[in-house]
Parts: sequence; C-alpha cells; structure tokens
Amino acid sequence: MGKIYVKKNGHTKYVVSNLDINEQLIMEPGRFHYGKGLFEYSSTKDKRSMLQKIGQKALGGIDIFMKTVTAKGPCEIVFGPPSLGNFVEMSFNKDVYIDPDIFVCSLDTGIKFKTHNRGFLKKLSGESMFEIDISSENELRNVVVHVDGDVEKVVLQRGDNFIASGTMVFARTKNISMKTETMGKGLKARVTGEGFVNKFSNESDTEGEVYFVPFKSEGLQLISPIIDTIVRQVSRNCSCKSTANASRTEDWVSDSQLLMLSNDSFWQ
Repeated sequence: MGKIYVKKNGHTKYVVSNLDINEQLIMEPGRFHYGKGLFEYSSTKDKRSMLQKIGQKALGGIDIFMKTVTAKGPCEIVFGPPSLGNFVEMSFNKDVYIDPDIFVCSLDTGIKFKTHNRGFLKKLSGESMFEIDISSENELRNVVVHVDGDVEKVVLQRGDNFIASGTMVFARTKNISMKTETMGKGLKARVTGEGFVNKFSNESDTEGEVYFVPFKSEGLQLISPIIDTIVRQVSRNCSCKSTANASRTEDWVSDSQLLMLSNDSFWQ
C-alpha cells in the first residue's frame, strides 16, 4: 500500500508519497511539486455540473478538478510547495467538515467533496462563510492537510462545548454544531470590545471531535512580525499618497486589500 511522509528542510515542510504499480492517490491541483518514476495523472470522475464546480470553487475553495495520480511503476511524488506552515497526515473516524483550501492529498481516492454553508456570521469571528464537507465509503485515513502549526484534538461527549476565537479550528466531525456568538451579552459586550468567538457543541449521542491549531509553527512565528511591519509601512505610504492625490483613487487601496495582497505575495 502507498505511504505518505511529512518531511522537514530547515523551517519549511513538504509531503512525500511512495506508490507501487497501480496504486493511486488524489490531490488538489497546484500541490504537485515534482515526481520520480513512472506515473500519470488525470482528472477525477465528478458528477457535479460545471456550474456547480465553478460555484463551489468560488464560494468554498473546492477545486474544479481534483487530480488522481496512478503509478505505472514504483514512484515518488513530492507535494508542496514547501511551506513555513505544517503539513499533517490526518485519520478521521467519521466524515468531517474542513476549512477551505487546506486539503493537499489522500491515498483514499473515494473521497467526495461538497460545499457546506456556515452562514455570514462566521465572517465576524474570522472564519470563512463556507467549509468543505468530505466523506468516503472507506475510513478517512491518510488525508494530508496544510495548516499553520501542530494539531491538537478535543473529544466532545453529549452536552460538551468547546469555544475558540479566530481561525484556530480547521476541522470537526459532522455531529458537532458550530455557532458564532460574542463573549458577553447585549450592547455591553460590543462596547467593552469583547469579540466574536465560535462555540462548538455536541448534541448527539455519539462522541465528536474538534481539530485545532493553538499555536503557529516556528517559521510562521518568525516571519509574522516582518509581514506586519511591511503591511503597516505600505499602508502608511499609501495613506500619505492618497491625501496628496485625493482625486486619483487608483493610487491607494484599503487596509483589507493590503493584507490580502501581502498574504498572496508571501504564500504563493
């Protein structure tokens, strides 16, 4: 059976998969780095219409065409690109919801992907409005995801809750509900600056699981202050420029756009 390894080079990590003849894996396009040996890749069979594929890619981060790699002899496939974040091989005992754009590859070629709408309020807590519903007729094993650091798991029994701020939670089993709320109640919570958090609850009779990253990897911790400094400096320069040329709207961009541009330039 094929194998998957997570390897490290300095502060960066990448994924290596070894396959024997006729063994397969499924991957998200853009994750392939290089390969050695005999193999071929093709688009996976998908019953979704083209409109559904385009819509789910735009809204939920599911790629239009997942790729299947088939070994024609012993081969080694390297996935990346090498990253300061963390590639983690996960095994889920149940079908799960995961964040968009974190799926890398899996030896389970029977995985099915759908978009699940979490609602607009999730944007207030820093989460995406959409998440990815992944399921399989087999157990979800050998699933590689790309996250910001080391993964921790909390098991919730019936009636248990888990509350987290920001985007640290990246996966949960489907019997775990998610609700966005403030840390306080009413107007006072907003006036005192208490932010939005996500509350994960288990109201079923079977135990559920929540997967999260409490701390960013060492590499991301090292580079984050640099990114913050660059963003602040660019923002300051653009603000000055826009004041001097108020009529030329193309000379400045908003802070949110700057953050987006900065993230894209560093991570792609």
